[in-house]
Amino acid sequence: MPRVFAFVFLVFLPGNLLAQDRPVNVVREIYSKDLNLTSIPGMTFSSKANAFFVMSPNSELVLMNLYEDIVQTAKLPSGTLQPKEIAADWKTGALVGLNLSAAELVETPPGANGVPNASQSAQRRYSIGRLGLAGAAGLSFDPVSGDLLILDPSVPQIVRVKPDPSARFSSEALGKSGAISYISLSGLQGNKLTGLAVEPGTGNLYVLDSGEAKVWALSPTGLLKDVFELAPLKLRDPHSLTFAQSGDPTDKDTALSLYVVDTTLAGSRITEFSTTPVVQVAATPQQPVLVNTIQTSSWNPPSPDPSGVAYLPGVGRLLIVDGEVDEMSIFNDANVFETALGGTLFDAYDLTGITREPAGVAWNANNGRFFVSDDNRDRIYQIDPGGDGFLGTPDDQTTSFNTRNFNSTDPEGLGFDSGRGTLYVADGTGSEIYIVDPGNNGVFDGAPPEGDDHVNNFDTAALGLLDPEGVEYDDANNSLYIVSTKRVLIETTTSGSLIRNIGINFASKPSGIAIAPGSSNSTARNLYLSDRAVDNGVDPNENDGKIYEIGFQDQPPPPPTTNLLANPDFELDANGDGRPDSWSTNTHVTITGTVVQNGSFSMRHLATDNSTYTITQVVSGIVAGQGYSFNGWVNIPVTSDTFTFKLQVQWQTSSGSNISNINMKTFKGTTPGWTQVNATLTAPSSAARARFKMVVDNLNATVYVDNFDFH
Repeated sequence: MPRVFAFVFLVFLPGNLLAQDRPVNVVREIYSKDLNLTSIPGMTFSSKANAFFVMSPNSELVLMNLYEDIVQTAKLPSGTLQPKEIAADWKTGALVGLNLSAAELVETPPGANGVPNASQSAQRRYSIGRLGLAGAAGLSFDPVSGDLLILDPSVPQIVRVKPDPSARFSSEALGKSGAISYISLSGLQGNKLTGLAVEPGTGNLYVLDSGEAKVWALSPTGLLKDVFELAPLKLRDPHSLTFAQSGDPTDKDTALSLYVVDTTLAGSRITEFSTTPVVQVAATPQQPVLVNTIQTSSWNPPSPDPSGVAYLPGVGRLLIVDGEVDEMSIFNDANVFETALGGTLFDAYDLTGITREPAGVAWNANNGRFFVSDDNRDRIYQIDPGGDGFLGTPDDQTTSFNTRNFNSTDPEGLGFDSGRGTLYVADGTGSEIYIVDPGNNGVFDGAPPEGDDHVNNFDTAALGLLDPEGVEYDDANNSLYIVSTKRVLIETTTSGSLIRNIGINFASKPSGIAIAPGSSNSTARNLYLSDRAVDNGVDPNENDGKIYEIGFQDQPPPPPTTNLLANPDFELDANGDGRPDSWSTNTHVTITGTVVQNGSFSMRHLATDNSTYTITQVVSGIVAGQGYSFNGWVNIPVTSDTFTFKLQVQWQTSSGSNISNINMKTFKGTTPGWTQVNATLTAPSSAARARFKMVVDNLNATVYVDNFDFH
């Protein structure tokens, strides 16, 4: 038998060799559920296929590109590989796996487009008893030399194997002088080593230490170069460390990231992280005032992962989208929620027929349409709610465009400038804000070749903000607010220059942002941050969503609370005609003392002839730009009638010309007793009057209203 020469490099790794461990930057997270897999036993990257080879629990190989698309699957012969111990050869494109129990390497050659030839006959098996492996916890190829490196955690050591150009890993090839060498990891004795990756270009060795939550970076000969801290990633059982191209489409093709697979309570998670030093936000954080916390988890139906938020000025409410709730057992046919600024849930809608992954939302005040982003399909939907004004109903009209045409592969938050007609898109993976304006056709239809939109962008990573998930346009200051899952919130100019840094350490995983009047002070302009906290890809039973309302010290005082409505509680009837004073009249409308919310009388709408009419009162002295609040009570006894009863405010100029009509609430049937209606509104720029309306259509039932307050 030929003599085998093993070159052993002894390495001692003292814990205090470096001043401190370096942090890593999480670029993105990919959950097994999004790949239709229950778990991911192993993974590697193939430069030949330009795709990740993701092992499924049933030995099926799933090819996932850098955009997270599943491009192909291949069925491998069962029982031939240990799923965690696989590596793709950067030179040949072959998939190599280790079967330690059989003491063999299994090599599967590439077929068309780098996809492994999964036939049993195509595989080559090599006995590797010569390697003397006591265990294995990671395989990786050196892209430059073509060497195969195997992490043996039992010794611990790294075994380097030089494949023969023709015989590859045959017993004869392994018996040649210099075919096998060893790198000692004696300084890591007793540590839980679970992954190995070779850095392309440098040949540096990256060893995953799941016990210490670190990655040890070694030179090709085993000398310690760096240590990276993984504790903030909160990994449970990390393995399958591999290098691949960055998922940030704005990075150069040579930019590399590390990818690691982790086991979660809900399956598996792939985390992409970069070792590039983090840029810190230049400005000292301004500390806001935490005004209110809304527990979206307590709504019925609940929103466990609120991902985007928008303000609807017409009705003074927030619209929240949840991109994960439909994947959970608590899903109750709602992934969009409409709430009062204080947190009272008004309504919920099901948009799963359009998108099951609504990540961000914005409202176009120019045409009443909603923008909703989908970060799985990389599309932005424009939804016209139709004549009924409700989302998720049959009369909705929807168009969409592909964000990949302008290099956005992770469209998250949305903000809209109604004055200029400009849409702002936050791209999480790319750490970019895209600025989208319609082209010559005047509609949003995407960048060429799909449409003619004009798109610009600026980078947020250079400002110290990675993974922007929310963006909001501030029309008062012509600026942007951008929030990151890293608990970073900044205000910038619309071209990306930093204005200020805002501290939000109280948040867990902020996702969306909106500007709206304060819940308790309508003259204040506060920020509303949605917070997803724990992802359902980590814990399938989590339900911990929140919305934080934050303000600043220099807020204006609250407006006066004098009720602007005359006879708001319907107690006055000076002429004794049975109809409330100060309101317009109709034969179907009277006062009654039979059913009241408070006081002696309420207003009753009673019809038996499918009547349609409107009751109004005009309020003068409205201040343009001022915030106003409405609350009142409605009681509709049990009925099978089909009708609508709407509470509306119509803003008017001083001469009585109509500006806009705001629908505060629509009732279509029986209520559970007295039901409160709340709305926060902002008077348009030219408003001087408000016409309060009760709009009745096709009524053949009874409706009671009481104790209105408009101030």
